[in-house]
Amino acid sequence: GRAEIQGMLARMAQEGWVERKPGYGWRFLPVLTSPAMRRQSDAFRLVIEPAALLCPTYAADRPAFERVREQQATLLDGDIWKLSPARLFQAGSEFHELVVGCSGNPFFLDSLKRINRLRRLIEYRAMFDRVRLIKQCEEHIKLLDLLLEGRQEEAADFLRVHLRAASDRKSRFFESSLSDRRIEATF
Repeated sequence: GRAEIQGMLARMAQEGWVERKPGYGWRFLPVLTSPAMRRQSDAFRLVIEPAALLCPTYAADRPAFERVREQQATLLDGDIWKLSPARLFQAGSEFHELVVGCSGNPFFLDSLKRINRLRRLIEYRAMFDRVRLIKQCEEHIKLLDLLLEGRQEEAADFLRVHLRAASDRKSRFFESSLSDRRIEATF
């Protein structure tokens, strides 16, 4: 019904996926409309995430890191094949948000959370390529180990490589399954 659709559009606007047009109607924001925009979000993450690890105020949250390390190990033990794309995306987002959140600078975390909200809709498609998630989980565990050992500079370099490789893998996936056309939707 109309009320349900209005509620859904309000939620999509809150997530940053659509915006109300002047007068009547809605339009999708450019963030979701092409593989080029997805690559730009990856480029943004490539700048902010490693930088967060190098903040002088960075303090690893050992109990939280150990919990998320266990979660990554559980994914490797078979949950990658069982969980929904939404849950897999959430696990990856929570991992990166935890790592960045330890920077002590809330602007890094706020920026990453916004990018993750915008990525959520398009990234679910990539979750069907579960084989690549195995390597990502292994890399997540290595990154946590580096941070727990206090090797922040090495961790930042490793994170840069991790993000670049993940972006390259997703680009190949998306470019083989999506066109680079803009979505023009009005409703």
